[in-house]
Formats: sequence, C-alpha cells, structure tokens
Amino acid sequence: MGAWLREKLGVPEETSWKSRLRSHVIAGGPGDDRLGCDFRVHHGERTYLYEVTASVGSSGEIILGDSEVERTSRLSPEETYAIVYVSGVLSRERSSSARGCGCGSRFLGRRSGARRHGQGEF
Repeated sequence: MGAWLREKLGVPEETSWKSRLRSHVIAGGPGDDRLGCDFRVHHGERTYLYEVTASVGSSGEIILGDSEVERTSRLSPEETYAIVYVSGVLSRERSSSARGCGCGSRFLGRRSGARRHGQGEF
C-alpha cells in the first residue's frame, strides 16, 4: 500500500505509514496502532485514511479493531476512510507478481464524513 501511495500520489511511506508494522520495514519511529488506520495521506484539502487488512485465503471476511471502529465514528467532512482487503497474501502467485496494492486487492468501501459508500466505490 505504501508503495502504491508513493507511486500514485508522491507520498513517501515514511510520512504516510502510521501503524506499528512500519517499524519492521522503515526507520523513523515505531508507529501507533491506536490511530485507527494504517496509512494517512493529506491530498489537497482532503485527508485519506486507509486501513489495510489481509488474509491468506479469499473469504473476504475482515475484523476491525476498536481503534478502527472508533476512528470512523469521528470523521470530519474533509476525511475519507477506506478499507483495502488483500487476499491470498502467502500465495506463490502473489509473492511473484504483487505490485503496490492493485494486484489482488479489493476495495471494500469507504466512509466520508457522515455518508456511507458501498463496496467498490471510491
């Protein structure tokens, strides 16, 4: 996801990646899972919050933690919260061909301000 954001929006992972997993990949602080999102990007007058969830299979079922649910409940009108689901993360095909978040990922939905959007809308 970080590579995709860098490629599409010119935002480096060092500034957009907020979750604790960042410490395993990049330097610059441990990250904070209490923020309720994995990536945060300011683009123009909007702020995009991305929660990336993955599974080894393709069930499409996800579980959001308390911090993610709480964060979506207090979005400002200028914020959009998106959930990106990546299936088959351990598959041989994925490891040899995955680039960014576009390969094999599925956008589950977003919430912007007080409006809800369905699966696949962005």
